[in-house]
Amino acid sequence: MSLHIDKVWRKEQDIDRLVPIMDIKLDDQIGVRTGQMIPLDGRVLYGDAMLNKASITGEPLSVHKSKGAPVFAGTVLDEGQLVLQVTKVSGTGQYDRIVHIIEDSEKLKSNTETRVSHLGDHLVPVTFVATALTYLLTRNITRAYSILMVDFCCALKLSMPISSLTAMHEASVLGISVKGGKVMEDYTQAKTIVFDKTGTLTKAEPKVKEVIGFGGHDPIEMLRLAACLEEHYPHSIANAVVKRSDELHLRHEEEHSEVKYIVAHGIASDINGVLLRIGSYHFIFEDEGILIPEGEQQKFDALPDEYSHLYLSIGGQLAAVILIEDPIKEEAKQTIQQLHACGFEKVVMLTGDSQQTAKAVAAHLGLDDYCAEVLPEDKASYIEQEHMHFR
Repeated sequence: MSLHIDKVWRKEQDIDRLVPIMDIKLDDQIGVRTGQMIPLDGRVLYGDAMLNKASITGEPLSVHKSKGAPVFAGTVLDEGQLVLQVTKVSGTGQYDRIVHIIEDSEKLKSNTETRVSHLGDHLVPVTFVATALTYLLTRNITRAYSILMVDFCCALKLSMPISSLTAMHEASVLGISVKGGKVMEDYTQAKTIVFDKTGTLTKAEPKVKEVIGFGGHDPIEMLRLAACLEEHYPHSIANAVVKRSDELHLRHEEEHSEVKYIVAHGIASDINGVLLRIGSYHFIFEDEGILIPEGEQQKFDALPDEYSHLYLSIGGQLAAVILIEDPIKEEAKQTIQQLHACGFEKVVMLTGDSQQTAKAVAAHLGLDDYCAEVLPEDKASYIEQEHMHFR
């Protein structure tokens, strides 16, 4: 497994030079543009961008990266451009560590398979010695051959892998993927079940949960207006807004003037001279100085933290907040309950998503524990710690 990136753009004084990735050293500066994959682990020197980390954390929503933020190889720049200072050279980064974890897990055989294989190896010389002794004592070649005929070394070495493969096939028929015989054998002693969140407990398809109007604005009209702006930019949250508008059969004609997209922040436009802004908290309240309508601060403070928030303003005041969720799968809660009923002492969720979202999902599903904002290697470390605790 590799990223299949052979060359990168290295900053050399005032020019960019395309060089082989193996020539990149620590602290070199490299440039990455929209649509490109981050080739090496690094830290942002300058630039603003929205980074898709699905290949590392599994989370479908892009995150904002700016000066000083760490970035990892294998993630993709959805929007914007960055200049990075390399902190890990090729073969030593986050992506490479994930590959090694996967490769190590796939090499595992069950303890029973290993023991049977060793037993088969030890029986081979015993069989030949018994054959020779039988011939020397009886001088009967037929009796000597009979020892070889009943030898079961090969049968031993074949039976366990076949048994494991058969069990794994039966599991796959039921929709269960098993990595190897050791996993299946260890499962019989398991006390803890660990789930990933995105795509496992949730659908990994961002959608609009609710639109909350401010300043007397109608939520449905605000959704229509948001879709009018967001339809120009096909990222995951924009798609969710446009899709919800279409589901409600809202017509979002081009009423606004030219749309100005501010990378990693939001969208600016106007209708008949009235300013429109839609985007992140940072863009709306810090960059644009948008005000919360008088008397609605408490309503704003009560917005649920478990959802992602998209803010819409009209004429310098907040007009609506669109709540974006990653829906939980219908069968997830029942599955957790059945696992508890089967005797599992602990059902845990590990996710790269935010603390607020993870907490809400864990509470809804009745999980015993959760860890948020973790990377794949952190998930592997958590499982290793659970193994040590169990022993």
